[in-house]
Amino acid sequence: MDTDWAVYLLRGDASQIVEQVRDRREAGISVSAITVAELHVGVEQARDRAEAERALNRLLEAFPVLPFDSALAPTFGRIQSSLRERGIEIGDFDAAIAATSLYYGLTLLTNNIRHFRHVEGLKVVSAT
Repeated sequence: MDTDWAVYLLRGDASQIVEQVRDRREAGISVSAITVAELHVGVEQARDRAEAERALNRLLEAFPVLPFDSALAPTFGRIQSSLRERGIEIGDFDAAIAATSLYYGLTLLTNNIRHFRHVEGLKVVSAT
């Protein structure tokens, strides 16, 4: 699950995403450690940081976190190299999330099709 979907879940303001997650829950949904890092930025910027952190912790109890480690580094390198050769920039965090999905053979749940559609071999599901 990409950061945008996690934010929608935390805010509870996108019923189609909540339904998609509920429908896919049995198949297994996880988040990348990169997504967790991005979500912590939101916690730090929240008006009520304590409540935002509690909400994030509840989310992380519900979904396993996949590490971003040296095993994923070659996949990340291939993605960024391929994109740059084609003149496409998606940012390191999105490339790292894509690398996590590809490395583990998972479908990425995101509404950020604009970036992720450029990653060769990445399966993407959007709620839009």
